[in-house]
Formats: sequence, structure tokens, C-alpha cells
Amino acid sequence: MNPKDSVLMIPGAGMDHRIVKDIKLDEAKFNQTLAIDLPHHGYSTGPKLTSIEEYAEGIEEVLQDVDVSNFHLCGHSMGGLIALRLAFNQKLQFKSVNILNASCPMFVGGALLDDSRKNLDSAMDILTTYGVNQAPKAKSSGPMFGTMGSGFCADGDLINTPYGSKKIVDKIDDEIDLYALKKLFNQITKDILNNDLTACKNFAINDEDITGYEKLISFILGEKSLKIW
Repeated sequence: MNPKDSVLMIPGAGMDHRIVKDIKLDEAKFNQTLAIDLPHHGYSTGPKLTSIEEYAEGIEEVLQDVDVSNFHLCGHSMGGLIALRLAFNQKLQFKSVNILNASCPMFVGGALLDDSRKNLDSAMDILTTYGVNQAPKAKSSGPMFGTMGSGFCADGDLINTPYGSKKIVDKIDDEIDLYALKKLFNQITKDILNNDLTACKNFAINDEDITGYEKLISFILGEKSLKIW
């Protein structure tokens, strides 16, 4: 009997393993979806890395003794850039490489980059306003609490969270529906989203990497995707 395939997800900027908790694949063909917590993301500590190249090298070090021949590598946004670097390094031979909603070079807007440093709540608003076409129909299964704390409630038009309170003028239901997504951006250190966005902004692939790569890389882009992170 052939072993089942696995999907290994590299999350986007400022996010972690929680993005895969509700991914359901055919259990007859796939193992449970896995995700990597980069340093200072999710439950991972260690040195704070500052570039896509360093993130890729860290993953290579972790997986160097693992047989990944039945692993489908998927990278979302910043994770897509890391997946590209891993593919072109050619040290790990995955069954497939899949880039989700990412482009190289990746433009990062100045307002988003500035807010990710000064006002994380505002940065999360930008990411969800322009990065989510519509609120998810399926609700998250179970709590989505991050490492910085928990607690969330709505009192009329006031949203109270562990990270502050704010008044919602309209679409309070959307704010509630998207809160689980916004909490993904709260990590061990406050500046990790800015750190990741800066890494995306500074990353480039050279022509030699592209011409020297002979395998297939799949790019999956949403019809209404905006490259904002």
C-alpha cells in the first residue's frame, strides 16, 4: 500500500500554524495538513530571522533528515516567497511546490508597512479589508486564541478584545467574523508582522535561479487578489 501524501504549509506574514486547523483533505489520500511555525511565530522562539533567505535556511535545517518526497509544499503570501527560495535552493526535493497568492517581487504598501510597526490593529484592518473578499461562511472550529492573550466580546457597537477596544460604525458582524483571522497576526513579539513585511519587500529572485530550475512550480492566485502583504 502506497503511503499517503502530506501537505506542508508555510503561512503568510505574521501568521502561524493556526491557519491550517480547519483545512480538510481527503483522508484516504492525505495525512493531516502540517504547518511550520517560523521563529517568533505561534509557539516558536529562537533567533529572530529577518529575511526570506534566513527563513528558508531554517526550514532546510529542520527538515534535512526528513523524507519529504511525499510532501506537497504550499506557501501562502510570504510563505510563497519562502517556498520559492526552498525550491530554487534544491536541497529539499518535495513532490510538488505550490505558491498561493504571492508574487516576486512583492510590493508592500507604505501605509501597511508603517502601521505594522506603529499600530498593529490598523495593519490588521488593512490586511482583512483588502485581503478578504468576503467574510468566511464557515466558522472556525473552537477558539483561535493567540499567544498574547484571549477574550473577545461585542457590546452594542463596541468591540472589546485583549488588544484594545474600538467602536464599529457599521458591519459589526463582519468584524466579529473576521476577528479569528485578525488574531492570527498577534505573535510572540509585537514587531513580527513588520519584520515579515520588510523581508517580503526586500526579497528578489535572480535570473540564474529561474533558468536553472527545471521542475514545475504551480502558482494559484485568487481572481480578486490584491498583493498587499
